[in-house]
Amino acid sequence: MAKAIIFDADGVVIDSLPPNIEVWKKIFERHGLRFLIDIKEASGRSTEDIARIALKNNGVDDPLFLEQIIREKKEMDPWVIENTGLVAGIRELLEYLKNKDYAIALASSGRRERIIPTLIRQGIEKYFDILVFIDEVQHPKPEPDLFLLAAHRLGVSPEQCIVIEDAIHGVIAARKAGMKPVALANSIPREDFRIVEGVVIVDSLQEVVSLLEQGVL
Repeated sequence: MAKAIIFDADGVVIDSLPPNIEVWKKIFERHGLRFLIDIKEASGRSTEDIARIALKNNGVDDPLFLEQIIREKKEMDPWVIENTGLVAGIRELLEYLKNKDYAIALASSGRRERIIPTLIRQGIEKYFDILVFIDEVQHPKPEPDLFLLAAHRLGVSPEQCIVIEDAIHGVIAARKAGMKPVALANSIPREDFRIVEGVVIVDSLQEVVSLLEQGVL
């Protein structure tokens, strides 16, 4: 039986994709480039990885320019935070989990400097027992490091954890960690997640409560 729920941040807890994409496009256009990256390719990746992939897709391989792009993106954090809302149903789900005494963690490939202020601004940071970020582990998703660290800090075994993700890399990482992956198909087609054995696919966070009540999760 699950004792802990581990959430990805972007696209699962906070609806950060629209403002982030807008900022990325503006930065690349400023330099006469196009922000060329598939949503599925970007989902679940760090700022550094997204910048590197998008520059490569423009035929650019310049470490100093990469650093500049990343710096410009970080400078836009206040605007992104101001324009980031919550994913539909997340507040109600967190309240349900807290009332049922689940341990709750957030494990994100995003930067803490952006994620934490967003959680605070939305008033939901109180629901999370622990927060884990990419700078605390050696390997990013699809490796399981983030989720394993979260489980360790919560004091539960991987088998007792459910991971809610909206990215293929995140679902694969959860599976590698020995946890139950739940894929929220809000930006990626349901069929794409079926490559991961044992994944449970939902179209909304409201479905998670129902599946927990039914004992499916």
